[in-house]
Amino acid sequence: SKSEAGNEFPITNPHGSKQRERTSSLLRWFYYTLDYIIGYYLKILPMKIRTTAVVMDRYYYDVIVDPKRYGFNLPKWLLKLPLRIIPKPDLTIYLDNGPEEFFKRKQELPVEELKRQVEVWREFISELPNAKIVTTDKPFDDVVNEVTRLVLEQRTEMTKKMLKIDPEETYYLWKSDLSGGFV
Repeated sequence: SKSEAGNEFPITNPHGSKQRERTSSLLRWFYYTLDYIIGYYLKILPMKIRTTAVVMDRYYYDVIVDPKRYGFNLPKWLLKLPLRIIPKPDLTIYLDNGPEEFFKRKQELPVEELKRQVEVWREFISELPNAKIVTTDKPFDDVVNEVTRLVLEQRTEMTKKMLKIDPEETYYLWKSDLSGGFV
């Protein structure tokens, strides 16, 4: 099958495309950045208002870590510039492991490139608000449980803020009297 951009799925060689010229790269990056900003307000925000959980893979942050995947031949400072205006996720989860383990799972990139990306991701994620690292060097069910716990904790905090619940009163959402009605 093909993506909207005409790319074949699954992508097996993300760094295999030819390096773009600066002008072409800049125009493509500008379009991509606008798509993140406008797309947020047209698609994501309405879902969030309806309290829908939105899950994304490879958020804009991946552009900074792996610009070659997106065909961007631009300086890192320029790629980071939109971070000031692109809406931030409520929660960012980075699934971490050693580069060799990533390579065993998927041989898209050489181990050296994976080492570079893991180092950049670890440093970058530590600077982000609401970012968590989940190591995947444990049984799959444990990883799923940890990610689920993080998502539920984040949703709980968002609900408390929305309902203006005192953070000290975390053991219940509503007070109930004996007749079953809410007080």
